This record gives sequence, structure tokens and C-alpha cells, in this order.
Amino acid sequence: MTTVKELEAVIAAATDGPWNADGPRNNVIVWSSPDHRVCFLHSDGLSIEDGLLIAASRQALPNALRVIAVMKEALEWSSHRLDYKQIRHETFNSVRDTPIDEALSACAEFEKDVTG
Repeated sequence: MTTVKELEAVIAAATDGPWNADGPRNNVIVWSSPDHRVCFLHSDGLSIEDGLLIAASRQALPNALRVIAVMKEALEWSSHRLDYKQIRHETFNSVRDTPIDEALSACAEFEKDVTG
């Protein structure tokens, strides 16, 4: 998977979130609800870490794709302004190290500003 559209299709087809992971270190279950197991991980390695990554990805990936979409919109919008380079630089700097929840909030504020 390399494109946003492919990722969006996978997300749409997957079991709804949120997902959680638990179990012994080498025998982890990723759950979407108490009665629905998404996957089972068994290994001699980092199963709990892998399970937590899988579960976290289900929640974080749709949000990250939303941030990407709004960033693209912001760049397109800013390209019509005289100070395009400065706006683009500030936009990337403000998002680079921002937690996803804060980025989504900033995206919502931008959308309000642009749409009035």
C-alpha cells in the first residue's frame, strides 16, 4: 500500500475501531470488542508491542490521513496568496511535531477560517 486512496480503502473495509491489545507477552489478542477478536499474535518476540501498534494504528491512521487531506487543502489555498512560501513554511513547521489530536483541532480551525 502506497497511496492515500489505498489506505482509505483498507480502513473502510476493516473492522471498526477502537481496537485494543492484551494478553501475555508471547500470546497477544487484538480486540475490537469483548466478543470480536481482530487478530491473534504468537511469537517469541515482541508480540505485545506489535499488538499495541496494530491497535493504535486503527485509531491513528484515519486521523493522520485527515491531517494530510487538510494540509493539502491548506497548501492549495495558500498557493493563491502572495505570501505562499511563508504560509507553507509555517504550516509544515506547525504540524511536523504536533500530536495527532492537536493537528486535527488545528485542521478544524483552518477549515472554519477558510469556509467562513
